[in-house]
Amino acid sequence: MNIETNFWGLVGVVGLVLTVPLNIASNLLTPRVINYLERRKIIKSHRSKEQELANYKRVDAFKNGTIYILLATATVICAVGVATCLVSGECGCHVAT
Repeated sequence: MNIETNFWGLVGVVGLVLTVPLNIASNLLTPRVINYLERRKIIKSHRSKEQELANYKRVDAFKNGTIYILLATATVICAVGVATCLVSGECGCHVAT
């Protein structure tokens, strides 16, 4: 017998010996794995729905004007502040006249 035949014979015997325990383990663990994947899927979809709902509420609030009014007010205040600073010359900017 050569070494290659011995090697493949050993592989075959190990395969036959491991077949029965692995078959039993797979039959016992399949429901647990399925339950784990289902829970993970539900949690992930729930999290995704919460994120999408938060994004929708933010866009809806912007369309309804709640955030829009605040942004517009802040923009006007900043514009007035910059204009005042430029006109008074107190900001360190020297405007050529």
